[in-house]
Amino acid sequence: MNERTLREVYLKPWKAFAQAGGRGAMPAHNTINNIPCHSNVWLLDTVFRGEFGIEYGVTISDCNDIGVLVDYRAAANLSQAAALGAIAGVDLDLMCGSDVDKFSYVHLMEALKEGLVNETTIDRRVMDVLAAKFAAGLFDSPLTNESLQNELNNATRRQLALSLAEEGIVLVQNNGTLPVQQDNLKKVPSYDA
Repeated sequence: MNERTLREVYLKPWKAFAQAGGRGAMPAHNTINNIPCHSNVWLLDTVFRGEFGIEYGVTISDCNDIGVLVDYRAAANLSQAAALGAIAGVDLDLMCGSDVDKFSYVHLMEALKEGLVNETTIDRRVMDVLAAKFAAGLFDSPLTNESLQNELNNATRRQLALSLAEEGIVLVQNNGTLPVQQDNLKKVPSYDA
């Protein structure tokens, strides 16, 4: 993909988001010009933070996507992946599952000791997260209100949540429409940007 298409099609809504005061993003799973988005300094630092002006916004990976840098062969191991993500500007690595050793940012200290990332970079990632928490008022008024625990988490509320989920399920009946047959197609809409 050329840079013009990237900017005019894919980055355009993100620029509008930034101009409207947006302060966070989750990089895509894919690559841009063969560089995984989670390690793309140009995308996350130069464009998102620099050009779009989201200086103290929070960038968070999707489920273990920093570790996926190893699968992309952009990093040899999780400490290298953690360093690449932090240097590019990913503030938080959303960790899924229960195997803590597979969580990339757990390996940031190892990356620091190996000289793969410096303390200033780690401090910046922490500063972005703390700035977002201060902006949200989490230090003035924490979200935790233990007195609401029994009121919100009880059998009645759980039954209501289950009922709403069951009512929200949509079952599709296939009356022969699927799969779409080639001879039934007349026009396929196409939108060029």
